[in-house]
Amino acid sequence: MQTIRFTFSKTGAARYLSHLDLVRCMTRALRRTGLDVKYTEGFNPHPYITFALPLPLGQEGLAEKMDVIFIDGEGPQEAAAKLGAALPEGIRIVGAAPPVHPPARIRYASYDLTLDFACVQDAQLYRQTAVRLVEQGALAAQKTAKKGRAKVLKTIDLCEHLQRFEASVQGTSVRIGATLSAGIENNVNPFLLTGALERESAVRPETQLVVREVLLMEDLMPFS
Repeated sequence: MQTIRFTFSKTGAARYLSHLDLVRCMTRALRRTGLDVKYTEGFNPHPYITFALPLPLGQEGLAEKMDVIFIDGEGPQEAAAKLGAALPEGIRIVGAAPPVHPPARIRYASYDLTLDFACVQDAQLYRQTAVRLVEQGALAAQKTAKKGRAKVLKTIDLCEHLQRFEASVQGTSVRIGATLSAGIENNVNPFLLTGALERESAVRPETQLVVREVLLMEDLMPFS
């Protein structure tokens, strides 16, 4: 048996696929390839596939990770070509190789955010507020956390989870580059960041596009 870690992008209309829909999509695609995938036993067998860190609904990803266990068969590149040919528009295989690190090594994620405003003045105000708050080192947000079996709201300081922040105005848009905590222990959704900045600046973007560029480990090297 062998495990192959596929790197794939999820863009365009595919960003509105839920994680469950993505699992179903990958399962159907793997069946169409004819590859010798390992399946679970029982009345409803499904392939052994795992995702390093599921992408939130509505966000694009450029280097998402999925591990698949194969009983036997072709190498990573051949498997990637067959799987890529079976996937729908918006989901594309961009790489395949044996896993190097366990998903528990993921600590951060790098994002590219584009926020479109009604006018240049709103974009400038949002950007100025964002830079000021990050430089001050205090930006509160409420995050859902588990307490036993219950879910509670927990107030966090986003600046403590922000490794990188860059913001620029491009016409009526604000472009933000950010590296946020991610992984099993501390996973910060970038919508928390844009929401907190929206509240403080009192201007709301008309549209926003969040793209997760890459998952990073504790040394800020790409997860592979």
